[in-house]
Amino acid sequence: MFAENVVFPDDFSGAAGVVGTNPTSSFVISIEKNGTAAGSITVSTAGVFTFSTTGTTLSFAAGDTIKVICPASADATVANLATTLKGTRS
Repeated sequence: MFAENVVFPDDFSGAAGVVGTNPTSSFVISIEKNGTAAGSITVSTAGVFTFSTTGTTLSFAAGDTIKVICPASADATVANLATTLKGTRS
């Protein structure tokens, strides 16, 4: 839950991620804003991260929630995944 207003740029520009063990197939993590699809993070078999948003910028107000959802049938090989999303207080 956000304590103050935050805006993320289109496709989470400035975001970064690392993975210790690459997945055997693309690993897609869904991002929701207040229970509605807002974007995704995809990790390729080469460990490359691709960030996307459903629109241009993504704005959160104080009290909004962000949820990061891994696939129900997760890749058994992907391990030690970390990511940072870069936003700006507005």
